[in-house]
Amino acid sequence: MNIRPINNVSYTITHFTGKNKSNKVQNTASSRLGISVPLATLIAMSPMTSVGTPNIPDANNTIIVSTLRDKLSDDTNLLKTEKYRGNDGILRKVYYVNNNENSDKVKDIYINDGEIDGKKITEYKNITLQLVGDDGIAAKTFEFPQLTVQATDDNSSVYGYTERNISDNLAKFLLSEKNNTNIKTKNITKEVRAGKYGLVNAENKNTRWTNVEADHSFGYPVAGWARQVDGKTYFINAYSTDRNKNDYEVVTIQQAGKPEFQVAGLKNVTSSLIDTGAPIGDFKYNQIAVLKNKDTSVARIFNETLFADLKDLTKDPRNKAFKLENVEETQIIDHKGNIYDVE
Repeated sequence: MNIRPINNVSYTITHFTGKNKSNKVQNTASSRLGISVPLATLIAMSPMTSVGTPNIPDANNTIIVSTLRDKLSDDTNLLKTEKYRGNDGILRKVYYVNNNENSDKVKDIYINDGEIDGKKITEYKNITLQLVGDDGIAAKTFEFPQLTVQATDDNSSVYGYTERNISDNLAKFLLSEKNNTNIKTKNITKEVRAGKYGLVNAENKNTRWTNVEADHSFGYPVAGWARQVDGKTYFINAYSTDRNKNDYEVVTIQQAGKPEFQVAGLKNVTSSLIDTGAPIGDFKYNQIAVLKNKDTSVARIFNETLFADLKDLTKDPRNKAFKLENVEETQIIDHKGNIYDVE
């Protein structure tokens, strides 16, 4: 984006086809529960895996049956075993069992992940995280399949379990005639926002600040640009606080007819999501932080086109207003789709 000095802040509107990505917190869950879960503890609870590759059924079923029967009833009948080896090298096995040797229909399905044997699958879920700005405008989504598993020796303990090949094969099996399980299927959508230290569970937020006019001047106008985004006109304004036209200390963004807000900074974020210690995937998003008028409190919003234009300004030697940060963070998703921080 070419930067040009202007007088009297006149604008030239450039039309283009850039659009926000819109498909279809402080951590409220952590603060509500009063916990922050250490990563080491979660890993100890149940090691997981990244994407694995299913192999042929295990030939040594006799040893597996005896292991399962240490925790299951004596009439357990193993129908099939599937093996998956993840990128971490850990072998995971899925057992299809019933309690009637004369039936080929599956009653229960269990997972053995190498350290914890006989975790019963109780739910199959498609979880969608919907990223929402502090202005209430929805942005990107992140979707993944997750299983809820229940340890047979402690029926009160349940965990989120993400291994995409296991989930994909299970989803197909649940539609087959041999499925006689009580495994529930769910679609879960959770709104998330960008907090100071990462993604947070969204709550209903007051967005009235977006309609409050600024009660102060931003400085001496140095440059200005205009953009069309989804049929709306946005302005980017550069100001000097010392009336020196050779640089600018403040940059603002403004939707036509709406208040003007100072840009506090940009973040290119990679949020690595895990459940019970294993990778789910990376949720990548671009964040614009703005000051709520003269207030020093920060709001975080999402607009891919404005982010790209503001990113160009970080390369302008005259810019003393804000910087671009590349941020990597790790966060935990539980079996209900809630987000927790890692210590």
